Amino acid sequence: MSDRSTPPLDGPPTRAPRIESQGELARGGMSWIRRVHDRLLERDAAMKVLDQSLAHPQLLARFVREAQVLAQLDHPHIVPLYELATDDDGTPCFTMKLIEGKTLTEVVQEQDLLADPRGLHQALDILLKVCDALAFAHGRGVVHRDVKPDNVMIGSHGQVYLMDWGVVRLLSEEQLAKAGVPRERAVRCDRALEGDGPEGIVGTTSYMALEQAWGHDEDIDERTDVYGVGGLLYFILTGRAPHAAGGDVLAELELARVGYVKPPQDVVPARALP
Repeated sequence: MSDRSTPPLDGPPTRAPRIESQGELARGGMSWIRRVHDRLLERDAAMKVLDQSLAHPQLLARFVREAQVLAQLDHPHIVPLYELATDDDGTPCFTMKLIEGKTLTEVVQEQDLLADPRGLHQALDILLKVCDALAFAHGRGVVHRDVKPDNVMIGSHGQVYLMDWGVVRLLSEEQLAKAGVPRERAVRCDRALEGDGPEGIVGTTSYMALEQAWGHDEDIDERTDVYGVGGLLYFILTGRAPHAAGGDVLAELELARVGYVKPPQDVVPARALP
């Protein structure tokens, strides 16, 4: 399956298909990711494709905004974006570095990171690298808004990446000034992609900060992501999300709205927590 044609070159290769699809890697709420091979550059990559059945103007704007933001966040723990384009059928997509490894969810489920000092050191190293990525983004006026274990990837050589910037929020002019972020340092985005009204409740309910759960867009800032980092630590300690309610999204939302988190020692009473 090919998606785009090779751009004109002075010499060969001339018309060989450039992008070869090699299968689906993951599927989310509004898009899916597949593994592809770039025949022109001879490298593997990941391609994120917008689900056309959900191609509402607001979702399309959010998809393009994600690509624009990623392209401007050049950081060791943020996945590099290669190209924003469309498939042959006009479906929006973008390519990025292919990360092969495991999510933090998988790592915690497969091994007890707190069983020995080395595991604890690994856990803290992962958290610090996520914090480093977030600090960089915050310094550019960007809030991730969906920090959770499924969005943290640990590569085959131990690299740590904060993934899926699909619901990012850009700080307002007032918030930039309050955070001390110079306007020239802030990520630039097509204003038409920022919307002119409230976005509603966006994120993952079991990891949401209170302001997210109530849909208070104007209160969402870098502190929202700090809450998410706390959720990562909670998951490492307990193996569950801070607002877990057996998969009941509405119940999770209510727990997030009142800010209730069951104490870790009550979740895993047999574990000696650090």
